[in-house]
Amino acid sequence: GYVYSKLGDHKKAKEFLDEGIRFCEKCLSKKQNLKARSYAYLGDFYSTIGNYNEAIDLITKAIDIYEQHYGKNHIETARILKMLGQAYLLKGDLEKSEFTLNKALKILTADKHPDSYNCLEQLAELYLKKHTQNHGNGNNKEQAIRYF
Repeated sequence: GYVYSKLGDHKKAKEFLDEGIRFCEKCLSKKQNLKARSYAYLGDFYSTIGNYNEAIDLITKAIDIYEQHYGKNHIETARILKMLGQAYLLKGDLEKSEFTLNKALKILTADKHPDSYNCLEQLAELYLKKHTQNHGNGNNKEQAIRYF
């Protein structure tokens, strides 16, 4: 389903991802990390097609499971936090996006993980949006430049 989503075949992606969720809920009760990954991928799909509330709900479910399975400061948890931050960003909820992306960045940079670069790009995009919304007022432009 994830591949179909990235290829733009949203109908096929939804079919596979929904089937994956049903399978996970039925058969993988002890494999919570796989269930969480399915929630995250389906959430990412919904974010891609603009259904941000559904995306945020599913990605939040995934985070809850990841935090229980891996811990709050694990790289896998940070990756899903980054996904949630992006969904908030696309929805236009810049405050929640900023909070979530900074939380992910803190975990990623503590581990010197290469995904921190992508998180910095997302934060730069966020600060550019804030700069535009504030009509050039504030220090969002400088923050964006710093993160780029």
